[in-house]
Amino acid sequence: MTRFDPKDASLLRLTDSVCVLTGGSIGIGAAVVSQLTLQGAKVVVGDVTAPSHELSSTGNVTFVHTDVRKYQDIINLFDTALRKHGRVDHAIATATILARGSAFNPKDGIEGIRQGPPEEDDTVLEINSRGALWFAHVAVQYLSHGEAKPEHGYSNKSLTLTASAASCLEASGLAAYQSSQHSVLGLVRSLRRYLPAAFGDKIDGGIRVNCVSPGMTETQTPVTEAVRKAWAEAGLAVNSPVDVAQVIVGCARAGRGTRAIWYDGRDAPGLRKRENFGAMDWVNDEPEARGMNGRNWVVVGGNSYDTEEGYDRTIDLWLGAPPAVRVREAQKLLGATADWVTAHR
Repeated sequence: MTRFDPKDASLLRLTDSVCVLTGGSIGIGAAVVSQLTLQGAKVVVGDVTAPSHELSSTGNVTFVHTDVRKYQDIINLFDTALRKHGRVDHAIATATILARGSAFNPKDGIEGIRQGPPEEDDTVLEINSRGALWFAHVAVQYLSHGEAKPEHGYSNKSLTLTASAASCLEASGLAAYQSSQHSVLGLVRSLRRYLPAAFGDKIDGGIRVNCVSPGMTETQTPVTEAVRKAWAEAGLAVNSPVDVAQVIVGCARAGRGTRAIWYDGRDAPGLRKRENFGAMDWVNDEPEARGMNGRNWVVVGGNSYDTEEGYDRTIDLWLGAPPAVRVREAQKLLGATADWVTAHR
């Protein structure tokens, strides 16, 4: 088991760092904006509605009307940050929505499906899946542009994508929503080895990428009161938006040399290096070689647990030892620094 303490004293401060955020007006996103401003960061917020006066009146928050379904809106968001502050240090995507019904309704029948695909599912996929992909596609170019903040003597550039526990756990009946959450985690898996290597020449250490997947959280997401009541009666843990926001901001703060991750359920935060298949965190036994990278933090009851280190470490168990060896060999052949389709023509 891998844990992360987003309040660890070793995490870097974000003073004067430039952070671009989508979905920052309500819920978890608004809590992220608040946490970033407490860190002294300069925040450029993109959303379809403006944040509260309390958030926007700090002087360090700039709002840009942004619909993540529109590619040019995402470009405009990052352009605003670049014009205003001259660089982008951290990009955080929190724009996500939850479908309220199932497209697989036995009452629909043949006549029902002839009416066309559910519009709500299209919206879920556009915002959660394609929106995250477009955001990441744009973000890495702005993150790698301009001078890095010199305070630490090296760059601390990160991309953090927000999914939900449905990225890795079953969400029965929520087909489009779960598909969209899986795609966000898949995007992180695709980029976690690629970005540090591919952008290493432009940025010292490349770009770190992580995913945060909160479980049940008290937000304005439309969850029925019946579900909330059942959750409470069962005594199941619920996150606050601040709990999740601290993990998201912690991903940005977890640059090289930080000591906020520990393993095997230890009660006290202590660092223990593991060799892992996903090339996360450390290279060649040098703890300063890389900050947190390639993680998927599932947030439950305010605590964060990574799925990726254990998933990669136990591949011999769930896939089997012989195919695991072949998979590792295949991934080494394909490499991490280029588009493997064009690289191996």
